[in-house]
Amino acid sequence: MEHPPRRRHRAVLAMSAALLVAAGMVTVLNVESARALDNGVARTPPMGWNSWNTFGCNINESLIKQMV
Repeated sequence: MEHPPRRRHRAVLAMSAALLVAAGMVTVLNVESARALDNGVARTPPMGWNSWNTFGCNINESLIKQMV
């Protein structure tokens, strides 16, 4: 036969576990998907002059005028 404090401890542990499982289920089931506008803007990455990969930190006015 179990002692009353041990029985109470086991009941509290079971209730805590049930509460954690319920909270986890509520969190998982309420996840929303990402929202985005369906206006056709930026469906592909922007294309154009990528200064960093080619020139690093050596960008100045004359370089930009040459590229234009």
